[in-house]
Amino acid sequence: MNKETKRILNENNKLEEQLNKQNNKIYTNMVVYMRGSDISEYNQERVRRDIIEMIIEGEKRGDSIDEIIGTDYKNVCDEIISVFPSETTKDKIVNIINMTLACVYILGAISVIKTLVGNIVHREDLMGYALSMGDIINAMVIIVLANIIVNKMCKNAFKNPIIKNKIIRFMVSWIICMTITCSMIGIAYFLDFVVVKTNLIVVVLLSVVAFIVSKIISNRY
Repeated sequence: MNKETKRILNENNKLEEQLNKQNNKIYTNMVVYMRGSDISEYNQERVRRDIIEMIIEGEKRGDSIDEIIGTDYKNVCDEIISVFPSETTKDKIVNIINMTLACVYILGAISVIKTLVGNIVHREDLMGYALSMGDIINAMVIIVLANIIVNKMCKNAFKNPIIKNKIIRFMVSWIICMTITCSMIGIAYFLDFVVVKTNLIVVVLLSVVAFIVSKIISNRY
């Protein structure tokens, strides 16, 4: 995220504090939906600014949010978003690269801590690092699932849950999570053969480089 986008984001964060509780809930859903749109982060913040200002002006007049923007919140977001150009192919490629780098340094940091603790507990070579096929597959599963979940949350921001009962919804979510967790444990157990063996410092350096490059890209685009 470049400096101009950060500036608008910080201004929007301060502006949204003026919204009342009821309007803030609907506004949050609008922002979540907008995050899944095909426009740049800079234009997303401009859209967000337009939405905040509309609601604030309406609140000053004593209007409800339905009187301010209507009852079809999704359509209002789509109309505002349509004014802005979609991301170019270059922008999309940069976003993919940046997301990949973010995953590398986050998962890298987790892996380093996990390995370091394991080496201490099992009294193995402190700087030893081994990556199994199961670890690689699980990392890919985490990245894919994270993107699917975020995308679904954005696209379904205005949709009512299919399962109305909260307890049943929780149980279904719990079963899905446990199924995924058990599957990943199984993958790690059965595919435990080492494919990468190196020094822990190398992994730390790679994670740091990924972090730095990611920040450089974010500041430029």
